[in-house]
Amino acid sequence: MTRLLTKNSRLKTKGFMLTEVIFSLFITILVLSILQNLLLSIKKASMNENQHVNDVAYAYVQLNNFMHAENTKNVYPITKDAKSNRTAFVRVDKNCEEEMYTIEYYLKNHVLKVSKAGADRGGYMPLIFNIKSAHFATKKDQIIIHVV
Repeated sequence: MTRLLTKNSRLKTKGFMLTEVIFSLFITILVLSILQNLLLSIKKASMNENQHVNDVAYAYVQLNNFMHAENTKNVYPITKDAKSNRTAFVRVDKNCEEEMYTIEYYLKNHVLKVSKAGADRGGYMPLIFNIKSAHFATKKDQIIIHVV
């Protein structure tokens, strides 16, 4: 009798059943969507990593262009006014007029900025946004900025 049952059951299931096909398609779609989301998150993470490097490079270029503009004759740091959270430099133009600027970390907005020192102090030029901390070291002819 068992031979008769197995013979009959083999005849009825020669291929996949409709529910098996739908289930396998569902699993395939689920795996593909997981892989797609994984690839997108990896791409986004690598873009964010490169973004920080680009921000630092852009800030360096912006500060360098500001210090070495067309009408600039000389730029030198001020060592006596240097602190761990800010530093200062003087930019001398071709008419030998000196302007003092400070580079400082503004904790409230988490921004590294350059602003004009003195009583007629106006706005500021932001260099890098969204930084955790910045420490400055001023030597005879250079300014070193450590940014986190």
